[in-house]
Amino acid sequence: MTLLEKLIAAGVTENYLPPHCYSQRDIEPFKLAVIHGMSIKNIYPDDPYDPDLIRQFWIDFNRPLSEREVFTSLDIPPERRYGSAHIMIQRDGSAELNVPLDKQAWHAGKSEWHGMENLNQCSLGIECVGSSDDPYEYRQYVALAKITEIFMGHEGLDLSHIPGHFQVSPGRKIDPWDTFDWKLFYSTMGIG
Repeated sequence: MTLLEKLIAAGVTENYLPPHCYSQRDIEPFKLAVIHGMSIKNIYPDDPYDPDLIRQFWIDFNRPLSEREVFTSLDIPPERRYGSAHIMIQRDGSAELNVPLDKQAWHAGKSEWHGMENLNQCSLGIECVGSSDDPYEYRQYVALAKITEIFMGHEGLDLSHIPGHFQVSPGRKIDPWDTFDWKLFYSTMGIG
């Protein structure tokens, strides 16, 4: 089975973002997966975990201000930005593919890990919906553990190839924040 088939069999759904939200370059063979935290709490505090709003955020974030549909007053520069991830894990533990696995997502930016640079070209981006002041939900750890185990088994990798965004972009990024419990993540995988 392909990685896509294994993820779908595990309950990950396909809900791809429009093509302007990710690179049209083919991804190189996967060498790692990067865990991220995704939050719109600072710009939409009334419903920061709404899956539809989060999806629309990505769509608008990757457009210039003149083309944004919902997030028209984002506190970001008006020019087009670049951001996306292959997989999004919602608060309820549901997971969806947002970027085709054969394309590069814009998730790591300027990044480095064990001598590898520009990690968008060789890494799977996994976003967990949360924030810097709300702990992640246990069911998110369960979903992340399942996805990570499938990914590692398919690609022949171990946990040293599953860093957080803050580890691949130190000084530039801090997610998935201190609210991400690495020990709980590992124990959910049966490690430690």
